[in-house]
Amino acid sequence: MTAEILAPDYRTKPRIQFEAMELLLQNLGPKVSRDVIERAVCEIDGRMGTLQEALFEGELEPVRTIALRLTAISRQIGLVGFSDVATDLVQCIDRGDINATYAVAARLIRLGESSMFQAVQFAGLSGA
Repeated sequence: MTAEILAPDYRTKPRIQFEAMELLLQNLGPKVSRDVIERAVCEIDGRMGTLQEALFEGELEPVRTIALRLTAISRQIGLVGFSDVATDLVQCIDRGDINATYAVAARLIRLGESSMFQAVQFAGLSGA
């Protein structure tokens, strides 16, 4: 009997709700919407660093708090995939599932970079 070993695809593609970003653009104008998206991305980036430090230290309550904040910030600018994974992280912590917590946190970290890149790219390409 032989079995095929499948290698997981570690590249995580962001799920972006561009309609949310376009709504910002329509309501706030190009310059302000770009500023809002860029500030949100900077906020996400800073919180991701703090989240990684808390994970390294094994401090899950701060990780939970940061994940809740990441959920809110990212959803506002259309990073729905990232927001969903941050919500999953909170649920893993609440269930006390340490293995899932670290697995989902790793996924959030991978997804964070590509999501932030997409948001900044949209802000730049939108003419903002």
